Amino acid sequence: MKGKVRWFSKERGHGYIAVENGKDHFFHISDVDGADLPGEGDTVEFESRDNKKGKRAYSVEILSKSLHAVSNKYQDYRMTCNSCGRKMTPRTVYKYHRPERSICPFCGEFIEEYASYRRHRVFQENALLCMAIFILCIVIISKIKG
Repeated sequence: MKGKVRWFSKERGHGYIAVENGKDHFFHISDVDGADLPGEGDTVEFESRDNKKGKRAYSVEILSKSLHAVSNKYQDYRMTCNSCGRKMTPRTVYKYHRPERSICPFCGEFIEEYASYRRHRVFQENALLCMAIFILCIVIISKIKG
């Protein structure tokens, strides 16, 4: 028979195979032929037998691996640094208790400037400009009156 692995746990050593026109088949890790272990979504071929608890698969052979065989918890979400070429997770640099930018932890190369820091910096520059204009206005008014 042919089917797809619905669920398999390496830790527990067993899993279930879904068949199109029937019940799920239980299989144990010792029933798998070959060195490779099946993953969720893999297409397998097996022999089916009935036992006390239901249907069981024996001589499980993997025909094709699923494209989604890699579990999300094992995917590599790191990025590659453009400067040193190493896989890394960017480190955040803080300034005045606010995230300023991210850098490569290996070479220190600049990765990204954070928008919130950019807004904060623009606000500070605008505040300084407004203060300078205010002082200039006070000086001009005092000269006009004086």
